[in-house]
This record gives sequence, C-alpha cells and structure tokens, in this order.
Amino acid sequence: PETAEYSTLTARVDQKVSNSNKMFARYSWYNRDSLYNEYTTFPESSGTWFQFQSYQVVLDDVHVFNPSTVLNVRYGYNRFERNSGQQEEARNWDMTKLGFPAEYNSMISDFGRYFPRLDFDGTTMIDVAFGNDFRPTTSHTVVAALNKTLTQHALKGGMEMRIYREDSLSTANEQAGRYQFTNTYTRQNSASGTDYLGLQNYASFLLGLPSTTSITRASDYSEYSKTWGFFVQDDWRVNSKLTLNIGLRYEVETALTERNDKSVSGFEYDYVQPIEGTVQAKYAALNDPALKALVPQLSVRGGLMFAGVDGGSRLYETPKNTFLPRFGFAYQLNPKTVIRGGAGLFAGFLGQRRGDVFPNGWAQTTTIATTFNAYGAPIPRSWDNALLTQPIQEPVGNANGRQQGLGQAIDFFNQDPKISKQLRYQIGFQRELPGGFVVEAAYVGNYGYDIEIVRNINALPNQYLNTDNARTAAMNANNAF
Repeated sequence: PETAEYSTLTARVDQKVSNSNKMFARYSWYNRDSLYNEYTTFPESSGTWFQFQSYQVVLDDVHVFNPSTVLNVRYGYNRFERNSGQQEEARNWDMTKLGFPAEYNSMISDFGRYFPRLDFDGTTMIDVAFGNDFRPTTSHTVVAALNKTLTQHALKGGMEMRIYREDSLSTANEQAGRYQFTNTYTRQNSASGTDYLGLQNYASFLLGLPSTTSITRASDYSEYSKTWGFFVQDDWRVNSKLTLNIGLRYEVETALTERNDKSVSGFEYDYVQPIEGTVQAKYAALNDPALKALVPQLSVRGGLMFAGVDGGSRLYETPKNTFLPRFGFAYQLNPKTVIRGGAGLFAGFLGQRRGDVFPNGWAQTTTIATTFNAYGAPIPRSWDNALLTQPIQEPVGNANGRQQGLGQAIDFFNQDPKISKQLRYQIGFQRELPGGFVVEAAYVGNYGYDIEIVRNINALPNQYLNTDNARTAAMNANNAF
C-alpha cells in the first residue's frame, strides 16, 4: 500500500500604482509526500519515502504610456524538488547498531551514511536497495514586451532571458556499503548451485558472510545554462479582407556549465596515449598475417577533456546564428469563408534541458570481491571488517587527465553542436454553413532537421560484419527465442 499526502497554497496580491501602472505578485506552493514498499515494521530497513515539492513566484508590471503604447515586464521563478530515498530513521545511520566497527562511521560522510544496501541472489528475498537522489530544478525567467499600435499595424517587440539550473545529490544507500549475499559459503558443495527458496542466501546473511562487498563514493553536480531571446512582430491589417502576421525571433543559448567544473567536456581524438608504443611493438610481434592484412597497424589515440582544464567552464560552443522567422495570414474569401495559413521556424535547445553533465571522474566504487584458496574454494570474509581489509578508493576528478576512463565506457560532448530546428506550417479554411454550423479543415506539417543523435564511436565497421546469409539464417533458426 501507498500513503500519500497533498498540500497546496496559492496567494496573489494586485496593486494599482496609478491609472497608468498596475502590477501583481503571485506565490504558489505544492507538496506531495508519499510512503510505499514498507514491508516490515522497521522503517530503518524498508519503506520508500518520495516527495514532490514546488515553489513559484511571479511579479508582473504593466505600464501604459499612452493609449497606443503599453509595456509589460514580468519575472518568474520556479523551483521543483524531487526527493526520494529511505525513511528518516535510516538516515545518518549509526553503523555500530549492526555490529560494524566504529571505523565504518568515520569512513562514510554523515549525508551518505544510511542503513546499508543488502542484496540477495534470486527472487525469493526482498533486497534493501535504494538508488535515489535529491534533485531540485530551478528556473528564472525575465520577459519585457512593448506593444505599439499604429493605424493598420500592431507592433510588438521585446526580449526574454531564462536561466535553467539543476542540482543532483545521490541518496543511494550503497554509499554506506553494499553487501551481496549468495549461497557461495552455505551450499553443500561447489557442485550444488541451487538455492531452495533463497534459504542459503539468508543463511549467509545471518552469518554475516557476503560474497561481494563494495562501497561507493557517489558524484554530485550543479549545472546551469542561460537562454536569451529577442523578437519583433507586426500584425498588419492590409485591408478589410487580408491581415498579415510577420515576425522574427533571434535566440542564443549558452552551453551547459557545471558550477564547480566537475564534468568531462570533449574528446581529443589526436592525443597519443603513452602505451601506444608498447601496443604497437607487441602487435608487430604477433604472427597473424590474415589479421594484419585487415589491420596493418594499431593506434591508441584519444583522451577525455575536462571543464576548467581544457578551456573554460562551458562544456562546448553553441551557435550564434539562430534566426527564427514567422509568417501568417488570414484572408476573407467571402462573407462566409476565411482562409488561414502560416509558417514558423522553431529552435530546440542545447543547454541544461538537453541533458546532464558527465562527472565521470567524481564517482568511485571500491569492491572487495570473493577470494579463493589454492584449491579453488572461496574464503569467507565477514562483513564487519571487509571494508577495513583494503583502502577505500576515492574519486580522482580530472587528476588522471587523458588517462581518465581508459578501458571503460565514456561519454563526452560534441564541441560544436548544431541546434535542432522545426519548420511548422499550416493552411486551412473555415466555412459557415446554414443553421449556424461551421466546418473547418486544415493541413498541418512539420519538418525537423539538425536533430542531434548519439553515435557509438566503438561500433564495429561494416566491412567486419558477417555477410554469410546462410550462416545468419541458421543462427536465427537455432535461436528462435
């Protein structure tokens, strides 16, 4: 079962400063607290707390200079918080309550010290696993628009500025240790792998003998970007039958930025890794003519680049030529028929709304794996001292430079991305029918281009793929599942 509580509040104040100046302020708050998956009566080890909380503030001012000129200035603030994780009783947990030595408390930060993660092999036992985070998102918006009416023209121009920010702080309980229990030490012998109803896993738990122990130093980030927009628009009443709408918008968005430079930025493709010479020497000594006919030589090139080290804090460059024209019309064909149409170019985004930073070097997991004796038998290691048997690996950030992430999966940003665009267009008509009915039909189209995709630079080239269709058919037939 799930228990959820909802609360909301909205308040607004309007002020007439003068006959030509009015303003208002509005504040809104919303909160949702829920609790679910509480399988036991111990809140320290079960139950997921989930919270949505949002705050909004709007300040709006309208000033009338004269009957044909009006200025509207508005500021908006929005903050949305998503909190998820264990219940309050499991936070800032005293590890000695589970029989761990006091040293465990000192090796884990207060914020990351939760009731630890317990994983059981199979599906018959309920894990104590929380992979959650605290992630508030914040936006600021400032808009100023000036409206001017001139005989047949209704002119509008102005600017808009938006700031998007997101923070993320892990609340995963693997930061306090992760203990995986299997039947490695409790089965009858190495040949009996089946664990009836998970009881052997549970026996390992009662003995305090995890097969694998690990602890994670999780990364956090604080990212933001800014967007500026400038626009002009003219609603032109050409005559009693035709009205045109003509506009132009210019947008520029700054790149995603991590406030403390805790992110990978790009990739230096031509960087020569120090091990290239050794790799090439060993490859030269390899006696495989067929392989060398396909790949004459190996190169070990490329390395990650970091914000604040390889350039400034911005993670890439953004375009500065985003002009977005718009055009529309309405034409009265006769007293009962109107034709309308229009087209406009719209831009996507390249900043914070596009995705998150890559804090690859700011997280680290230390794993104490199962060890075996000379006869291949696993050596038990008690969970109350497993994390004291070897040093905890701390995150290195960008200290490894171009050697960061070698042999691992990596992510980085395109340093010169294009901004995606959508050309939207529509044409239709509206016809008044007898009896007061109205019929309307329209054709709507959309054309997108410069849309960003993710490309795997480690993909196997086509020339090395299997082209034996008979073999492929046989493989499909034998693996019909």
